[in-house]
Amino acid sequence: MYLTVDISGSIQKAKRILFSPRSFGKDISQEKGIKEAFGYFVLLRLVATILLLFNIFVIVPLGWGESYYNASPREMITFVVLSFFIALISVFISAGILHLWIRLFRGKGDYTKTFQVYVYSKTPSFLLSWIPILGFISVFFGWYLMYLGIVSAHNLSKRKAIVLILIPFIFFVTLSLVLSVYFLNLTRWINR
Repeated sequence: MYLTVDISGSIQKAKRILFSPRSFGKDISQEKGIKEAFGYFVLLRLVATILLLFNIFVIVPLGWGESYYNASPREMITFVVLSFFIALISVFISAGILHLWIRLFRGKGDYTKTFQVYVYSKTPSFLLSWIPILGFISVFFGWYLMYLGIVSAHNLSKRKAIVLILIPFIFFVTLSLVLSVYFLNLTRWINR
């Protein structure tokens, strides 16, 4: 089995997702299998990787962004390339976790539909996360796309889909805050 990527089709799909998000659910309902969605994911992840490298080696040195990277260029390239390959595996795991979560809410769709929803909802963050402020907004747009996809592909009510998305969102925001406070205090304690 070979993975082929329709670049022109992927560009059109990304445009529809970004500029006509309501058609997103209809597109998913007509798509079969995960091959097309995975090809799209590989292409988008590759574009996101190139944009991240552009950000690290062009934007930040020009003074247009803040560097969080205290690593050598070689270490950064290694990290970014490894992240690309890890993402190719973790997309299946993340979609599986999302699918189990949807099933808890009595969603009707199968894993294939969940995989498609997950992949296509990543479009904004993959394409826009390297741009300050838009990167932050793109995460919320991705959650909105996930909401639309879940309602359409899994026949869940809008209310259930909102709750389904808000619970993990609140959990991870809370976890992030707790860990941030913990590590901030740990850093202060170490630097005494």
